[in-house]
Amino acid sequence: MYGNVGSARRLDFTATGPAINEVCRLEALCKALAVPLVISEVAASLHGGQLGSLGRHELPGVGRAIEVFSLPEAMGMHRP
Repeated sequence: MYGNVGSARRLDFTATGPAINEVCRLEALCKALAVPLVISEVAASLHGGQLGSLGRHELPGVGRAIEVFSLPEAMGMHRP
């Protein structure tokens, strides 16, 4: 869901919903995994190139664990 939220004095365009929540949780994994980029299993299935798995992670508020991936060159920065 997306749209304008607020009042005539302050109006913001925002998006909300399960997909946005998942993306926010994935972004937080970047810091936790010490990588500059994480890719969901859905996005990875659409990617034509090589990716490396960073394992399955439970995402708060998402209700399920998902496998996350990154680019091989980004994984060089990964600390297990």
